[in-house]
This record gives sequence, structure tokens and C-alpha cells, in this order.
Amino acid sequence: MNAMKNSKSLVHSIVAMVVLASTQFPGAAAKAEGMFPVGTAANTVDLQNARGAVPYEGGWAIPLAGERPAWYTSELEQQVLAAGGTPVAAPTDIPLPSEIGIRPGSWMIAPYGCTMNFVFTRNGGFAIGTAGHCVDKLGQHVVLLTLAPGTQNPVLVDIGTAIARHENGIGDDFALVSINPVLNPWVSATTAVIAGPCNQYTGFGPETVWHYGHGLGIGTGGTPRAGVALTWKKDAYGWDSPAIFGDSGSPVRVTDLEAAGDLTHLVVDTKWLPSVIAGTRIGKMLQIANGWSLVNSPLCTAGLGAPAVATDIGAGAPMVMVERPEPSPTVGSVRVKLALAKATDVEARIFDIRGRAMATLYRGALPGGTQILNWDGKTRDGSMAPAGVYFVQVQADQNVIGSKFVLVR
Repeated sequence: MNAMKNSKSLVHSIVAMVVLASTQFPGAAAKAEGMFPVGTAANTVDLQNARGAVPYEGGWAIPLAGERPAWYTSELEQQVLAAGGTPVAAPTDIPLPSEIGIRPGSWMIAPYGCTMNFVFTRNGGFAIGTAGHCVDKLGQHVVLLTLAPGTQNPVLVDIGTAIARHENGIGDDFALVSINPVLNPWVSATTAVIAGPCNQYTGFGPETVWHYGHGLGIGTGGTPRAGVALTWKKDAYGWDSPAIFGDSGSPVRVTDLEAAGDLTHLVVDTKWLPSVIAGTRIGKMLQIANGWSLVNSPLCTAGLGAPAVATDIGAGAPMVMVERPEPSPTVGSVRVKLALAKATDVEARIFDIRGRAMATLYRGALPGGTQILNWDGKTRDGSMAPAGVYFVQVQADQNVIGSKFVLVR
């Protein structure tokens, strides 16, 4: 019932979007050729010019890929491709990425402005997904703007080429990009900020879903956003959440960290109200991947009461262990115990169910061994946080892991 109430609160803005679309798509289908910059708001452009916009169930489906940035010139592209997977320093004064290495939520800048989703594996190799319309053909190279692990240096890296691709609209839009084996040490299966995936979601909702994409917050890296998914079909699903050009390909997961699928389209269609964002479900993505398996986040090695363990892919002993916050449910304060294999920089933050940062528990260096962090239940402005579901996220040694807890008042 709460999910239904939350979604109804967004109907007015959604209806406004539908009215906008109905005035901008008169008559026959428009074959859009242009692309809009990443982060462009729907109410600021003529949507009929969006590349790939097509009729859909009485309305319209608009792919949310953005154009590649103007600073990524042909000369720079040739330099990156010639490097063969070796990172190339990014130009100064460009938007800085907030993601480390290659992971769900990484920022694609070429061939288009999109977001990468989940990591997949087969026979010891790795690949990463995005939307099918974010690449033009098999064999096309994909370039990310990311932070080199262990540094704060933004780099451009040609991660590999598209090895599987479907671009058949909502519910059948996914591409798989191989990862050059020399970059395997850069790979993390954990989604930036929102954590997961932990296996695949096979239900039919309703569910609160989270996605992490690059359509908003330009200049500050990607942003986490949440919404209520009421529309679930065999291969497609839809939910109400802010999303726009640049979000295509984003990883989407449910509250329990199971992978829901990817984000591909803005839907302007009264039959889908109140769902205005749509994507391809993880089961269909795995079919398209044809033999590649989803890689779970390291935190999935833990049960609800056991510690979450972060181990680099292909590495040995775990680098970070985070126990489930206690107590849960809590009426106020909560305690987080973590174990570090060595001294390292740590950032621990609290997020609410909509992906908003509520408090910072710690930011700085910590010695190896067991550490205890405490949250007093207050937000950054000193007010008491309302009752709800929260996540503690710990970033340490290029790992991002987390666990949820419940606050009651």
C-alpha cells in the first residue's frame, strides 16, 4: 500500500510529461537522428528529435543515450584506441567521475554517453553490460571515463568491444562488452554507491528499485535514484524515478540487492502510468549474453546475520569485512563493526532508501584490524532521521560494500 501511495504522489509530474510528449509527437513516427547532451532534461528539448524514438503501445519510447562529450575529440579517440587498454590521462577541466575502475555504474563516454551495468563472467574472462542502443554494432570499442584504482586520477580507457547486442526496444535492449584481460585487476562486481547485485530478481513486484546512472549530477559523477516499480512483464519492467539522457544502460536492483535489469527508455504512454522509466529484465539480459553468468557483489557471500566480505576478483584473502549493523531494528543509534586486512583509507556513509546520503560515519585512515563505527541516528544537519530502511556503505581499498538496517521511531 505504501508503494502505491508513493507512486500516486508522482502522477501529476508524470501526466505533465505525457502531455509534453503528446504535443511533440504529432502524426507519424519521427525518425530521430540527433542526440542530446548527457543530463539534458526532457522539458527543455523537442523529444521528437531524440535518436531512436519510436511508437510504443499507444505512446512513445525514447532511448536515454546521450551524445559523446565535445571534449572527446577524434584525435583523443585515436590516442585512446591506439593505447590498447592502457589508460590515457583525461583532459583537465572535465567532469570528474566518482567511480573507481570498471564496475556497475561506470561512465561510458564513447560511442555514446551511457552507463555500464553488471559484470558477467565466462571461462575466467569478464564482460560488462550496457544498453543495446549504446553501441552501434558488434566489435565496436567502448571507452570509459573512470578513476584509476589506487589513485584519484581520471583516465580514459578502451575496455574492449561489444560481443553481444540486441536493440529491439523495451524488454530486448542490452549489449555485452568484453573486458580486455589486462584490465581484470580493475574489475569490481559491486555497483557504485547502491551496492549489489546479489543474484537475480525473478518476481513481479511491486518493488522499490534503485538505479545508478549518469543522466543527472553532471560534474559530480553518477547519482543513485530510487522509485517504485509497479509494471513487471516477462522481459520488461517499469518504474517511476528521475532519469534522462545518459542513464541508458544503468544497473537496477531491488531492495534486497537482487539484480532487476537495466534502464533503457523513457516511456510516455498512459498505459504505463505511473511507470515512466523502463528497461530489460535481468533474465532476458542473460539470454542475450548467451552463456555468460552474472557476477555477484562480494557482500553476497554473507547471510543476513553474517559479515559481508569484500575480496578483489581473482585475489586471495578478503580485504574488508563488514558485519550487519546492530541492532536492527533500532530505535536510535546503530553500531557497525568492520575488519580491515591492512591500514587503509575508509569512508563510511549512511544512505536512505531513496539513495540520499544522510550522514558520514567516518572519513580518513584507519589501522588494520577490527574497528567500530557508530551512528547516533541523526542526519548531517543534526535532525533525527525518520523511521525507515537505511544502508551503511563502506568504501575501503577500492571496495564498496554495504548492508541494510531498519530504524523505527
